[in-house]
Amino acid sequence: MATRSKKAKAPVKKDSKTPLKVTDPSQYITLRTLLDSAEIGALVYYLDADDKHKRFDEIRQALMPLIKLVWPGLQQAGSRKAEAYGDPGPEEPPCPPGYNECDGCCVPYLCPN
Repeated sequence: MATRSKKAKAPVKKDSKTPLKVTDPSQYITLRTLLDSAEIGALVYYLDADDKHKRFDEIRQALMPLIKLVWPGLQQAGSRKAEAYGDPGPEEPPCPPGYNECDGCCVPYLCPN
């Protein structure tokens, strides 16, 4: 007796009040390509260097403006700290729920020591 396999369907959130955001597939693919290229390129650029400290600084300086662009809470946290210097009050975390601040970045894991 032959059995039919059911195709797996993507889970659908029925209780969500937030409408799904439509994504342009070609833009998404281009963005993934840019990010993949930047990731591997940065690692190769760093690893191929004789002076890794200099390369690290160059790459960090190039990437941090992008990180601050895509995680606006990081910039706001920096300005709140500057304003509240000497008067530490309750601060909102710079990263959204599920992300941790690690050396000025939001990451989905605990910051390694």
